[in-house]
Amino acid sequence: MKKIYAFFAAAMMSLSLFAAPENVPTSAALEGAGYNPSANVVLCLYFDSVPCNPVVLAGNYDANAEWSLDPEKAKVFKALAGFEGWYAVEFPYKEGVMAKPVQLKQKADESYDITCWDFQSGDPNAWVAMDGSLEAKISLENGNESKVEYPSVGAYIYELKYWKAHKSPCVYIPKYNYTIYLFDPECESNDFAPAIIGDFDSWKGTPMSKTIYQGDECYMYVITDEADHKIKFREASTNDWSNQLQWKDSLGNWQNFADYMLPKVVTGTDTILVFDYYDPEQFRYPLCGVTFLNIDITAYLPAGAPEAGVELMGTFVGGVWDGEGLLMDLDPATGAYKATIQAVEMSEFKFRELGNWGNQIQVSEDGGETWKDADNFKVGEEMEEDGGKMVINLVLSDPTEYKWTISSTEGIENVVLTEKAHKVVVDGVIYIVRDNKMFNIHGAQVR
Repeated sequence: MKKIYAFFAAAMMSLSLFAAPENVPTSAALEGAGYNPSANVVLCLYFDSVPCNPVVLAGNYDANAEWSLDPEKAKVFKALAGFEGWYAVEFPYKEGVMAKPVQLKQKADESYDITCWDFQSGDPNAWVAMDGSLEAKISLENGNESKVEYPSVGAYIYELKYWKAHKSPCVYIPKYNYTIYLFDPECESNDFAPAIIGDFDSWKGTPMSKTIYQGDECYMYVITDEADHKIKFREASTNDWSNQLQWKDSLGNWQNFADYMLPKVVTGTDTILVFDYYDPEQFRYPLCGVTFLNIDITAYLPAGAPEAGVELMGTFVGGVWDGEGLLMDLDPATGAYKATIQAVEMSEFKFRELGNWGNQIQVSEDGGETWKDADNFKVGEEMEEDGGKMVINLVLSDPTEYKWTISSTEGIENVVLTEKAHKVVVDGVIYIVRDNKMFNIHGAQVR
């Protein structure tokens, strides 16, 4: 069999840091500059690592720019007059709103590329709240990224000490052509095939093609990407990280592979990488040869779930966490949402509104005072056999335990119901549902 050609390259560039800001803006100063922190969220940042390209705000603040990578659709940070080094941006508040700064990337022709996640704001240690600032909820996400949530309208004034990537987005980084050959471990299932996953496809997973390399059957994929970007391999059909390629260590324990970094090409723009993992005694996919179950899921969801447009997301066969999920059928007679999946007992799943993680199930921690997003549901819990088929019945309609979050509502003062609209009560508040959108009637309570 073929040998793996291991190339590793890593480069760290120094990060220019400057002294902390002396002249710090206030809410009053932001109002004087034309911002409206009494009605919107105003994010004001001092960049210790001065951005050399425009900075845009990525987030779910607007339906047309929800985590968009298109700089034309995102809000742009503007310099704040009278406060050197400070930049501000304003966006509407809604429940569950999240947003963070991302610096645009330079292309070879000196134009700007789509927003690159390498140059987003760093982890929570990078954020320092200034006196008088409202406190955003900043948590760690994906290793060294910030997840920034805003609990209310107002001014959030922060010093941002560094970006995620310690390199410059203003210097064009060349891309190379990598032809990747993978000799996979043997598997009992003929349908078992690998996918390559990494920076090049936003870690979504791309199936590889069967081919012949130097007389032996293997899998192949061609990537055009930057050096130092990362790849891994996992089984193609399940989109399940629990089914990624593993190796056996010297103690006989199975370990996940670390991310493989694409090498810098010294001469030319093309290179060949050959990964030789054919020996099933040393390499495996954990679910290789596992029998997948056909499972009928019936779920009674909390009030407020859209009548049409509930997606089932997860790690079952064909399921995804990032992308288009499996659309569930609503039984009007029972109010139950139904779907049939193929999965193994370790598979996980969740429910959400079509295309919107902001609208999903929340669970009460203390009888309705505090709510949080429900954990992933797991195949094997609440599962039983019925007539030779596996079924899962989930009753999630108790309003003291579960609720359907409503992150994008619009208030309306006067309502005329038509055949296309109906009333829904959530937490004692009346909403009108029309065309799968919920509208709050200001001040209306259940009597």
